[in-house]
Amino acid sequence: MSGALAFAFESVVALLLAASIYTMIRMEKRLRAFRLNEADMRATIATLVGATERAERAVECLRAAVETCDLALEQRLRAAEKQAQDLSRQVRAGQDVVSRIGRIVAAGRQERAG
Repeated sequence: MSGALAFAFESVVALLLAASIYTMIRMEKRLRAFRLNEADMRATIATLVGATERAERAVECLRAAVETCDLALEQRLRAAEKQAQDLSRQVRAGQDVVSRIGRIVAAGRQERAG
């Protein structure tokens, strides 16, 4: 009986060894695929880093452009406000002239009538 028990034990060990070998072969395939994917991931990460750097430079350029536009707009607004004030003064002066002309015409009509 000990021979049959020894044979059964060795059979179980052989099966476990075969299962271990099969598992190691599958794991080796997965590791190989992972290593290939790792190279792809490294390339992808390098591309992303480059794109991020370009985007940061673009954002800096946009900020500079916004500041330049802001300054130009501020200058134009000041010029427009000054022109609006000048135009307002000129309109008031024109209204005064029209008012004076109206009084002169009215006085001339009164003289003719009187």
